[in-house]
Amino acid sequence: MGKLVSKIVFFFIAFALCLSLLKKCAQSSKEYMNEVAESISGIFSSCTPLSSTVVINQTTIQNIKVEMTNIQSQVSSIEQTIDLTIKKGDQNLLLEQYTQLNQYLVTVNTHIAELQGSDDTEAINLLKQLKKLQKQIKKILERIEAKLNQKEKDDDCYYAIGTESDLIEAQVIKKNWIGQLVVIPTKGNENPYYISGHKSTIGQLPLYAQEADVISDMPSSSYELRPINSQLILNIKDPDKFWDKTSHLVVVTK
Repeated sequence: MGKLVSKIVFFFIAFALCLSLLKKCAQSSKEYMNEVAESISGIFSSCTPLSSTVVINQTTIQNIKVEMTNIQSQVSSIEQTIDLTIKKGDQNLLLEQYTQLNQYLVTVNTHIAELQGSDDTEAINLLKQLKKLQKQIKKILERIEAKLNQKEKDDDCYYAIGTESDLIEAQVIKKNWIGQLVVIPTKGNENPYYISGHKSTIGQLPLYAQEADVISDMPSSSYELRPINSQLILNIKDPDKFWDKTSHLVVVTK
């Protein structure tokens, strides 16, 4: 009996010691975790916040300035002569300037992207100048595009070749009150009988007939009807004069 009591007492003492140790371990673990959390917090608080500001060195800014000045000079030169170039209708020069301006625009756009987001005063001012130059280039490009599109439209022409009966049936021509053949007014290729072409590329037209009359308003001195292998061809000698009054050519074959 005495031994049993001793064992029970020993068990309770051992159990109490285990509880005490576990409590201390839990406290130590909690304190340790708190220390780790405080350390991590200290690390983050000591870090400099990330910034979205773009840092650009002065060498880059100066290089962009020099290039912008050169482009500005070239653009201003084109702008001063663009009215005369458009008036002359010099398409080759317009195309050359159009290509050149587009190259300048690509460069300006690239530099604008480089400077975006910088808080440097010089970079901000340079960015404003580049955006102004960008608008100037776009404005000139729009004028050239309008002229080139108009030039292409002005180059369009239409021709109808056929016998009198065919052309009357197609409502290309009609007889007036005195029996004279006249061209029925039309716009563009509204009448499907007309064939579309370009004034700058049409030099000759085969008529597939031995006799023919041009009844549209083309000056007789600007063309000739020439026989080749028993068939007539219409040879345009002076395109500018030939198409000056109308863009619709009508030839009646016999």
